[in-house]
Amino acid sequence: MPRSDDKSTTVPTGPDERRQILLHLDGNLIKDLKKAAVDLETSASAITNEAVADWLAKHGLRKSDGNT
Repeated sequence: MPRSDDKSTTVPTGPDERRQILLHLDGNLIKDLKKAAVDLETSASAITNEAVADWLAKHGLRKSDGNT
């Protein structure tokens, strides 16, 4: 049985890996993001992932993940 501090069994791997990041955003931006997520029946994370991926691609900074 793995030790409780063994992160290798709890960290997802592969192309669908999801990890956390702490961002400090303007309060009104967070409010609008959450409302948009509800209105579009999606998650704030999905909207944020799309926005960040688009920004990185626009600036030529997106690393290929093998799915592009």
